[in-house]
Amino acid sequence: MSYTAANGTQETVTSVPTSAVTNVNDTPTGGVSINGTAVENGTLTAVTSALTDADGLGALSYAWLRDDVAISGATTSNYKLGDADVGKAIKLEVSYTDSHGTKETVVSAATSAVVNVNDTPYGGVSISGAKETGQTLFADTSALKDADGLGTLTYAWLRSGKDIAGAGASSYVLTGDDIGANIAVVVSYIDGNGTEESVVSKATSAIKNDGTTPTAFGDKLSFTAADEDIDAGAGADRVKGRGGSDTIDGSNGADTLIGGSGDDELLGGSGEDVLKGGAGSDLLEGGNGDDGLNGGAGSDSLWGCKGSDTLIGAKGADTLDGGSGSDVIFGGSGNDSLSGGGARDELDGGSGSDSLIGGGGDDQLVGGTGADRLMGSKGRDYLDGGKGNDILIGGSKADTFAMDVAWGGNDTITDMKGADTLIFYKKGDVLGSSAAEAFIIEYASVTEGGVFFDFGESTLLLEGVQSLEKLFDSVSFDYDL
Repeated sequence: MSYTAANGTQETVTSVPTSAVTNVNDTPTGGVSINGTAVENGTLTAVTSALTDADGLGALSYAWLRDDVAISGATTSNYKLGDADVGKAIKLEVSYTDSHGTKETVVSAATSAVVNVNDTPYGGVSISGAKETGQTLFADTSALKDADGLGTLTYAWLRSGKDIAGAGASSYVLTGDDIGANIAVVVSYIDGNGTEESVVSKATSAIKNDGTTPTAFGDKLSFTAADEDIDAGAGADRVKGRGGSDTIDGSNGADTLIGGSGDDELLGGSGEDVLKGGAGSDLLEGGNGDDGLNGGAGSDSLWGCKGSDTLIGAKGADTLDGGSGSDVIFGGSGNDSLSGGGARDELDGGSGSDSLIGGGGDDQLVGGTGADRLMGSKGRDYLDGGKGNDILIGGSKADTFAMDVAWGGNDTITDMKGADTLIFYKKGDVLGSSAAEAFIIEYASVTEGGVFFDFGESTLLLEGVQSLEKLFDSVSFDYDL
């Protein structure tokens, strides 16, 4: 305060200062919003242009919410919608510290429920089992995957394209009505997002008579325990060797050859033949035609030769070679060696530590249980080691490698290339989809030997790969760990 004294002197008096002025927080105004359409695989973007604060805006941080629960790892200004978001409402939470040190949080309005975009099932359904009357066919759904989740499976069997009345189980016993017909199976389910899906298998070759019904020029022959050398000749023959080490040549016609006990040699010849080795270490050769070979007990050698053949090693350490044609090969129990040959083949090692080689063609290789070695070789192959510590080698072209992270194995892929694809799933279900970059950063690290994925129960080593970034664009992942 200033004044003039009576004698004319100018005087100034200063008061004691107040305490520091206390801030009263100004509430943010304008808000935040979300730009983008709430549809699976779409991208949402944070809009903060209207957000103001009289106390000043600090650096903005972002958190995306799914039904009001924070989404792990979603902390940038953009968010790509995935399977886990379908049916949920998404919000955006923006936080900052204003110029007076007050922490502020602004939440957007929720989107509408995210709309599903259906993911097409892949992997397919196949049929195993001997293609003759009295035998049982099985629907193999082990390769069937759906990023939206598999529901309860239902089955419908077809005879030459028409429904078979009463055939609604996962297996089907062939009858006389099926002779000469082609059998297929339709597998249906409702996926995790409510979409009805149906997958149809490839039809079998024509079903054969098992020899119990007489046919023109068809023989039914049974032999003693002695060693026999048999040529069945022309016609659809049924020959059973019983005891002894027998050599049975089916020659022409659709034959059924049964070795029985002993170390037998069964030669199908021309026609669509069924060869059953039985006990002993047997040699089975299908010859021409679409043949069914079953080694039975013992360490057997099965050669499909020409045609689209089905080879089953069954018990023992077996060697199975499909030859030319699109073959289905199942090792069974024991440490087996499976080779597909030149066309598109399906190989399943079964139990035991097996060696699988696809050969030419786009092959499907499944190791099963045990420590297996899978080599796709030529073609665009699908390789799944299954349970156990497996080694996977894709070969020269763009291959697909699959791994069930719940099996508890420690797998190695020796030749992961930029054009290859990795699929991760858990206990048979494909586990959703998200950004490969986030997945790799969370589970993978670069080691001296290559990129190493650690899922706790299982591990995967990509030998020779020394960069996580190179996987971002060249590998697609399906997961929800």
